[in-house]
Amino acid sequence: MWASITPIFLQVWANCGHGKLARTRARLTAAHCSKCQRIGLFSSLPSMRRFNQVQRLSRAISHPAADPKSLERRHIARCSWLKYQAVDVLDCTRIPSPPPGAGRPLERCLVDIVRGVRAPASDGLVDIRIDRGRISAITPAESRTTDQALLVMPGLVDSHLHLEKAYLLDRMAADASNLAEAIAFTSALKRDFTAGDILTRARRVLDESLSHGVTHVRCHVEIDDTLGLLAMKTILALKEEYANRVTLNVVAFPQEGIFVQRTTADLMEESMRMGADAVGGIPYNDRDVAEHLDFVFELAARFDKPLDLHIDLSDDPGQLDVLEVIERTRRLEMEGRVSLGHLTSLGSVPVDEARRIAAALAQSRISVITLPVTDAFLNGRADQQAARRGLTPVRLLLEEGVNVAVATNNIQNPFTPFGRGNILDVANLLAVLCHLGSAEDASTIFRMLTSHAASAIGLTSYGLEVGADADFALYNASSARDALLQRERPMEVYKRGRLVAQA
Repeated sequence: MWASITPIFLQVWANCGHGKLARTRARLTAAHCSKCQRIGLFSSLPSMRRFNQVQRLSRAISHPAADPKSLERRHIARCSWLKYQAVDVLDCTRIPSPPPGAGRPLERCLVDIVRGVRAPASDGLVDIRIDRGRISAITPAESRTTDQALLVMPGLVDSHLHLEKAYLLDRMAADASNLAEAIAFTSALKRDFTAGDILTRARRVLDESLSHGVTHVRCHVEIDDTLGLLAMKTILALKEEYANRVTLNVVAFPQEGIFVQRTTADLMEESMRMGADAVGGIPYNDRDVAEHLDFVFELAARFDKPLDLHIDLSDDPGQLDVLEVIERTRRLEMEGRVSLGHLTSLGSVPVDEARRIAAALAQSRISVITLPVTDAFLNGRADQQAARRGLTPVRLLLEEGVNVAVATNNIQNPFTPFGRGNILDVANLLAVLCHLGSAEDASTIFRMLTSHAASAIGLTSYGLEVGADADFALYNASSARDALLQRERPMEVYKRGRLVAQA
């Protein structure tokens, strides 16, 4: 009744748009039924010793035309005529990847266990069990074979990203040579933005980010007299579209200032009513720093939202708006709910003073997000000799106990004419610029991409721990240092236990 037709199955796999199947210890065979011509995937398990487990986890279904008494091969995965089924992952042996264009249905491929992977905080291999999209147990692996074991990391968190102004290089009449030009050039380009245009470029960023292991993004969405609420409406719609693949955390961001614009103050409030997750700010690009900070702190308090500010983007040691942020954070009891992007002026401040400010940041539980590609590109340009690297003092901040994350910021636009959606490229640049070259430094950098970044944007139910969402990526690497050196796409990326991307 059953005939093996593996080549035909692969063709149907492509035609049906099915994604890559989960790994299994069982030998998989593609076959069709000679009675009804239906095509399915079967597992040959000697004496079916493991079948009860597979049946329990995968809801194995026999073909209606088969003779149940003689059936040793049963459906344990999806085929062209079955509804999508949960698929058990039994070990880390790989099977072929799907043809191009077969990615989207992967979201419905739910796994229950990942066996024999390397975890950052574990001495040996571990098995990760998943129940209804959450990690239910992490136990020592049954298998002790380490040669082919993959490295598991929590889904990466890009804690500072601008989606609606990515990929603008082909529209630029000139390249920006400083921050003021970057702001002006981008402001002019925004006049031609449309919802469809924003969606196309933002999807490109998110798809690339996801393929490189990112499962959470905080995006700063621009609100001003030119765009109005166009970008906010578009990105909020995108948040729903990508909800099962990438969690978007949306910041209402007044890039052009608040009080130098006619409508931005009102639009900021409207954005919070629409569902923005955080209040943004940029005091160095408004008429008065104190006025700007008073507004955004009050707005955040009124809507009970966190605050995420662009602050002190310069190499001028006298530009220290961060001090006013610290004062307001303490006075308004916003500790643990404020994040700062850039903060590069602090890198030019004498070290003793910088340490005092860093200690105050740590005491106020204010997170700092370093954006090395943009900051190194824009800062230090006036230095004729021994040009400064232009970053916030990352190592000093870490030494003083500040929660420091690293993020992308911009991709191929006037602020940053670089980037390809791989946040590990950004992390690798940070390692070079900040002399973070040891194995322990590599682990620190991965924490800046995961737990530190998650804390900076207020994520809960995150990480490789029991009870957290099963958001993780599997890398063909032996360690964090190896993964950072290779900067390759992870073999697989999971969102709440579902396979959503693969190399």
